[in-house]
Amino acid sequence: MTDDETAAEPRIGLRPLTSADAPVLASWGVDDEFRLAVEWSDGTLAEHEAVFRASIANPPAELHRRAAMGGGELVGYIDLHGSEPGVRELGYLIGPRAAWGRGLGTAVARTGLAHGFNGSWDLSVG
Repeated sequence: MTDDETAAEPRIGLRPLTSADAPVLASWGVDDEFRLAVEWSDGTLAEHEAVFRASIANPPAELHRRAAMGGGELVGYIDLHGSEPGVRELGYLIGPRAAWGRGLGTAVARTGLAHGFNGSWDLSVG
């Protein structure tokens, strides 16, 4: 990859998710096309928000999730998931649907991998 290719990529920062992120994340789930594409369950805004509040407050030990920030706004999240020593699965989500197609997924994945491999996250389990 050349410097020209990365220059156009959106700048992404990562931070811990907070309960204040739950309403934003939940709002993406009321868009049927978004929900179907990311394989979320059908539900009301309140139901989606409750799920996110619970997962933010008490995440599973094997899930390392961070909010992805772009331009000062929540644009998604990145996961490193797994309990086997030295093995993690990368996952990420970009929202709302209007944000798709702008290179955010690539930028979020690249940022998450950099953080996962440079020791920024404690990837120990339990």
